Amino acid sequence: MRIAILDDYQGVALGLADWDSLHAEVHVFTEAFENEGAVVTALAEYEVVVAMRERTPFRPQP
Repeated sequence: MRIAILDDYQGVALGLADWDSLHAEVHVFTEAFENEGAVVTALAEYEVVVAMRERTPFRPQP
């Protein structure tokens, strides 16, 4: 399993939970994405997305 943690610009996410107990690959994104296309591309390979902040918008698609 691959987990993406978004918008951890303070660098605290890995200390807030026992991520190792999930036996997963965890990747922390600290920088904002340039646009929606960049979000889609970056997250395409992840099964789980953790939203830490309000910085990355998730809009419904028509």
